[in-house]
Amino acid sequence: YSWPLTLDIRDGNYDAYFGGSVGDGPIDVYRVRTDDPENWTQEPSRVFRGGSDGAWDDEGFVEMSVVELDGVEYMFYVGFGEMISQGDIWYVDRSFVGLARKGPDDDAWSRVHDDPLPLAMTANGDVNMVAARVVGPRIHLWVQDSYGGMGGGGESGIGYFLYCPNPEDCEQAPDEGDDAELAPAD
Repeated sequence: YSWPLTLDIRDGNYDAYFGGSVGDGPIDVYRVRTDDPENWTQEPSRVFRGGSDGAWDDEGFVEMSVVELDGVEYMFYVGFGEMISQGDIWYVDRSFVGLARKGPDDDAWSRVHDDPLPLAMTANGDVNMVAARVVGPRIHLWVQDSYGGMGGGGESGIGYFLYCPNPEDCEQAPDEGDDAELAPAD
């Protein structure tokens, strides 16, 4: 089975990332790529795998966002460690935000940290969405988490975070000089 994770469109190229699994195995990230949206080609193998057995993200991914800054690609992903069933509906449990990167000379994505990013405000890790956008030297993140129960019985909220891969580039105040770059995308 598989499901879409994100679509990254840059410089006339389309990269569609999706989560997929064969049987009961963990959900890995695969990519299809094209410069012609009428014709897509699937890469022969996965492009990213979560943590090893027992890690917080060892079962797979439910959401991700990919951005590029200074020639380096950053993948912010919602990984999880367990799927639970409530009748005919499956939910992920213990879901947090992780970060992987791929430099211009790298052949593969690699995890930046073994632990999830400290973003969610929920104790049990019910993150279900992450979105990223580059503005100046920073990556702006929007993260949705749930609390108070799954299956529509709980509440959810969206948090906003800044990630700065090169801290020396981000020494100015967050709003200083960035106003023009915060206009909505076309």
